[in-house]
Amino acid sequence: MIAKILVPLDGSPLADRALPYAVRLASATGARLILMHGAVPPVIPKAPDFDVRVFAQRLRTGQILVPFTNASEIEIDAVAHDIFDDKVAEGICETIVETGAGLVMMSTHAHTGLGRWIHGGVADQLLCQSPVPVVLIPPTCAQVWPDDCSLRILVPLDGSRFAGEILEPVATLAATLKAELLLVGASGPLEQGYADGIGSIRSGFGAALRETRDYLDEVAARLRATGQSVTVDAEVGRPRAIIESISRRRHVDLIAMATHGRTGVARVALGSVASDLLHGTTVPLLLWRPAELRHAEQPAPLSTSAR
Repeated sequence: MIAKILVPLDGSPLADRALPYAVRLASATGARLILMHGAVPPVIPKAPDFDVRVFAQRLRTGQILVPFTNASEIEIDAVAHDIFDDKVAEGICETIVETGAGLVMMSTHAHTGLGRWIHGGVADQLLCQSPVPVVLIPPTCAQVWPDDCSLRILVPLDGSRFAGEILEPVATLAATLKAELLLVGASGPLEQGYADGIGSIRSGFGAALRETRDYLDEVAARLRATGQSVTVDAEVGRPRAIIESISRRRHVDLIAMATHGRTGVARVALGSVASDLLHGTTVPLLLWRPAELRHAEQPAPLSTSAR
């Protein structure tokens, strides 16, 4: 169960876009919200005019997010962490450890100055280092989570060990929210995969589709045995197109995936499918870097084309 949710803010409206989702999740789980601002150290002449503690008080008293939910019913803390512009991901990770947060929720775009720490480059570094899952609210995200019904979480799987590591954190979250899990697999002309995946698919789409569905059914059976509501969907095509199509068709509220799988996710955290989704999906993305990769790899910046 998630006890604390960390929300990095910088005072910009775009960064604030993460708040309705964080408040909705905190309301449903009973988690405490921790609002974080990366305060500029005294050696830098001028800091942004943003006081995270004042902002937290406004949120507690219902002056913010009134149309979405009653934020006064949840516990809200504020943290100002001295942070340099090039060490933002490290500062967020330090705050995760210091506060005991179990989840980070943040917007992926903000304005100038310290706002750059919300951009994709910092999100990329954070995913490489974060000891907890990260929910990113992309700029194209237009769907607010409803208060009056259960959420539906789409989980792309490809049979690889790395991709499957998303199942533990997302199943815990779904059980807490009483959310439905939708397991999705794609069979098509994919990139060369890992040796531990379900096999490279280059021909025989019919057989590959059956193999994919069999794998999803097996995972779904294990989850249903724990009382989880699970459905599966397997289609032929490229992963991003399939995920986006099913997400729209099934009115998905959240996409949850590991950032390294058989489908060619590159060494950088937000490569390939995850990066493409981040710049096109209309729902939040929960991303999780498998521990083995997080410990083995150093952060690498996104390419210009991926930002």
